[in-house]
Amino acid sequence: MGWFARHRVAAATEKYEVPPKVREKMETNFFFSTSMTVQAANNDEFQVQTRKGEIFIVDLERKTCSCREFQLMLIPCSHALAVAADVDVSTEKLVRDVYSTSVWRAAYERTIHPVPTGDDTLNVDDRYELNSPVIRRPPSPKKLRILSTGEFKRNSRKGARLCTRCLCRGHNKASCKMPIRELGLRL
Repeated sequence: MGWFARHRVAAATEKYEVPPKVREKMETNFFFSTSMTVQAANNDEFQVQTRKGEIFIVDLERKTCSCREFQLMLIPCSHALAVAADVDVSTEKLVRDVYSTSVWRAAYERTIHPVPTGDDTLNVDDRYELNSPVIRRPPSPKKLRILSTGEFKRNSRKGARLCTRCLCRGHNKASCKMPIRELGLRL
């Protein structure tokens, strides 16, 4: 209950149009927007170029940017803030209504009543046991995959190794102790 009351007081005493967390995000975005160049396409659409040469299109009327951060976060991205600074538009007007202080205040308007203490709860019989449900649990997954139509079982490579040098089983040619046989002779 204390948490809710603290947030209600914080929302009631807020003097800006957007809450503090949104302002922090906008300040971070504004820091990145200072090095961008803005060119107007018309009254509402602008082209923003970053230092790296990336180009983004910002529409202030529809509150969109080609980087899509403006649409997804509902908070102006750095490109939109660069345009707002260039055209002298209030940055707080670009924030969507869901992040307004009035909506923040409305979220904490209602009263939350305290949860009853242990004395107020109903007495439950101590002998009552709550067992786990008697439901058959699913089995562990099968170790072998069921082959589809047209598939054949692959030969297992787990068997004894075959040496390509002496053609004996149990080792490979790297650990073969037999002498090198002559070319053309197969044992």
